[in-house]
Amino acid sequence: MAKSWAIVVGVDKYEHLQEKEHLKFAVRDAEQMRTFLCEQAEFQQDYVILCSDKSEPVGGLNTRPNRSNLRRILLKLGETPEAKGAEHAWFFFSGHGLLGEDNQDYLLTVDAYPGDLKDTAVSINFVIQQLTKCDAKNTVLVLDMCRNETVRSRKGSEAEVAERTIQLAQQIAQQNGIITIFSCSRGGCSYEVPELKQGAFTHAFLEGLNKYTSLRQLDEYLCHKVFELTESRQPRQLPIIAVEPAWRCDLPLLKSRESHADTIENLMEQATIALYKDKDLPLAKQLWERVNDGAVNPQDKKRSREALIEIDRIIRGGFANIDSQLTQSKDKISKVRSTTDKTNPFKSETIGIFSWEDSLNSDEEVDYSRLRDLLTEKRWKEADEETKNVLLKAAKKDKQGYLTDSDIQNLSCKDLNTIDHLWVKYSKDWFGFSVQKEIYLKCGGQMDNESNVRESFSDAVGWRKSGDWHWYDNLNFSISAPRGHLPAYLWRTCLYGIFSRMDSCKSSDKTIVGTEG
Repeated sequence: MAKSWAIVVGVDKYEHLQEKEHLKFAVRDAEQMRTFLCEQAEFQQDYVILCSDKSEPVGGLNTRPNRSNLRRILLKLGETPEAKGAEHAWFFFSGHGLLGEDNQDYLLTVDAYPGDLKDTAVSINFVIQQLTKCDAKNTVLVLDMCRNETVRSRKGSEAEVAERTIQLAQQIAQQNGIITIFSCSRGGCSYEVPELKQGAFTHAFLEGLNKYTSLRQLDEYLCHKVFELTESRQPRQLPIIAVEPAWRCDLPLLKSRESHADTIENLMEQATIALYKDKDLPLAKQLWERVNDGAVNPQDKKRSREALIEIDRIIRGGFANIDSQLTQSKDKISKVRSTTDKTNPFKSETIGIFSWEDSLNSDEEVDYSRLRDLLTEKRWKEADEETKNVLLKAAKKDKQGYLTDSDIQNLSCKDLNTIDHLWVKYSKDWFGFSVQKEIYLKCGGQMDNESNVRESFSDAVGWRKSGDWHWYDNLNFSISAPRGHLPAYLWRTCLYGIFSRMDSCKSSDKTIVGTEG
């Protein structure tokens, strides 16, 4: 069986930085990362090299994380025959990172000098080059860096470092298939949490690895958990994961924690997306073939064969009338799906990011598919604007262009339910009318009197700061926004009326799906 290798680096103390710029828990983060890989991920201890302020030599190699030692260890990994074709090749770094004058990103080793990064630090490009030499099945680069806003290079602030590194990460993922996990997004910082004696990212990362198997699940967990841990900090910290191709997001990050059933389910989900949403028949065929090769459940085998037959039929026809043919194919596969047992992966809530089983019910014949697709793709601002459009259509006021109190109170409960359900589902209970209603009630709000908590509620969801109201275009249209921040397009005119309408729908046994206060 192929071995799994890892280099785990943590740097607290720096020779050429002021003491206030040193870190407190980077070494501890690295130590806990190594423990996880050895004890939970089944990496052999001899193949997980810890490089920290306190680490011991390994196999004659000095592991103190200065530039020469770290470069030597990386070179040895790239040249070691036993590392070729490894199951996993991981590199984890916890410490400072800076942008050099040569426009390259650097990891700060203990002896790095910010004024001469090229000759005293280790470039991320060099790390990538050595990792790719292993030709591992799964190559993972984890960077928990840019933690201290006082550290600067001559040409790069932390925001620039974060932006450049994320751009690089995306290029790496596309070119080499490396999974790159970065602790903070564009313009962000990575913080330590004294109460936990850990970095916020590494704490959440290790928790997430213990709870979830797929990258998509891990990504969603990291966004919420890291934000929760650093909610009081500015700028907010939001991790990012770069991986190509996209269907790998639903495969296990670590093979030792892989569930065969989950893998087949995720492959079928991505094959379904490729076929019916993206209309990428070659990719869909490739994914269904993997399902057919790996499935042990006879129903999964049957489903994959049916899909492959349909794809080959469309390809032989020269892709003519592809939309109508896919509709027919969907109907056929839906029939197969309806005859399977309750464990089949096509049931409603298991099609994660694209599901024709989403509840798009409407009393007013409103088409909610665009809202669903925008939320699926996390295009939050466009989804917010589309929410206004569908609400106007549901109220039959799209020509009028606005809603009165009377219009809101006459909204269909089914349509309001559908809109809220989509927001709650695709934001993982972070956005949505019912989420906002919960926060509103916690602020002391009442259905018959909005003014008593209008300002405190707006502060809580991030529409107001230090007494000043944000313009719409200045709102935060990302998952890093405070809980309940969206939808927001109609908030000044009808949000509280919507809460009241939700309450009346609930009392008439037409419950709004989502979090209730």
